[in-house]
Amino acid sequence: MLAQLQQTYESQGVKFVSLTIEDKDTPSAIEAWLKKAGAPGLLTGKASRNAAAQLHKLGGEDFGPIPSTVFITPSGTVSQVIVGAVGHGQLEQAVLAIKP
Repeated sequence: MLAQLQQTYESQGVKFVSLTIEDKDTPSAIEAWLKKAGAPGLLTGKASRNAAAQLHKLGGEDFGPIPSTVFITPSGTVSQVIVGAVGHGQLEQAVLAIKP
């Protein structure tokens, strides 16, 4: 899903980043997950404890269980937080709302 949206919207200024805050996630586990998800080219990484805390701050009260998806406008404002699984249509709608 993210890989498809990235192909469509990256040239329009939308950036996609996937972060994990799970201690158990190693670089090889992340890479394997991205391949399985069909998104091997997606920018991803493991967030530090400080970054994880910042993600929770950005998401506010709505940021909760994993997965959580945070949509950040080009100006750095959180426009939407989706907690739990999300479908392609819902992701695309949120991307369109923040697209520069």
